[in-house]
Amino acid sequence: MSASERIKGKRAENEFLKLLNKLFLDRGIEINLRRNLQQTQQGGADSLDLEGVAIEVKRHERLSIAAWWRQALTQAGQDRLPVLAYRQSRKSWTVLVPSDRFKGEWEQQTFRRDTGLPPAWVMNAEAFVEICIQEGIVGRD
Repeated sequence: MSASERIKGKRAENEFLKLLNKLFLDRGIEINLRRNLQQTQQGGADSLDLEGVAIEVKRHERLSIAAWWRQALTQAGQDRLPVLAYRQSRKSWTVLVPSDRFKGEWEQQTFRRDTGLPPAWVMNAEAFVEICIQEGIVGRD
């Protein structure tokens, strides 16, 4: 990975986590989500600050949702909720979470059967924050 790609990735991670921090604060929850600085040395998700959640962030023009979802699932392992957040230029953030974990009425992202990937709910960052609050991933003090 080139230096410019790493910088772009770092910017995207900071941008998304800053957005989540703001959305939580708008709902009365002060939280400080940060980048996982150990991810390059040890592997792992881009942020692990939400209890039991592994967030993977992507900022690309060409979408590779199946590959990114596979990475999010791998990074989360068995004991964390996989979350994929991605964005193209001049578009808002899109968030994927496993559809078997939450009941809802969002669009469902399905993958070809031969990939073996489980389906995911497709939502915006605001809906993801609401899920985190409703499911007790974060709570109001």
